[in-house]
Amino acid sequence: IFVLCVLVIGVSEPAVAGRGDILWFCFQAVTTIGFGDIVVTAPLARIATVLLSIVSLFYLAVLTGSVVSYCQELLRLRMNESIAAMQDKLEHLPELSADELEELSRRVRAIR
Repeated sequence: IFVLCVLVIGVSEPAVAGRGDILWFCFQAVTTIGFGDIVVTAPLARIATVLLSIVSLFYLAVLTGSVVSYCQELLRLRMNESIAAMQDKLEHLPELSADELEELSRRVRAIR
């Protein structure tokens, strides 16, 4: 979509001169900075800019959601590993040393 919008803006907007200016304008639209140094006035270029801005916002939201989901999954896996390790120790409670019992007691208090 980015490439398509670059092409549409390049073809339909006479005020934007050169590939560098087109890419600069699209970068501003994608990042929602909008310095205002390049302005499109052609209706087709404006439509392409709106489309580019909307798609970039959704892309950023999906990217952020993916990172958060990945971090939550890592935390969930760590928690499950901790619970499994604690269950294993509780199943073998009579075999634990005094230090291991103290550590287990500390972890149970931390969970509360």
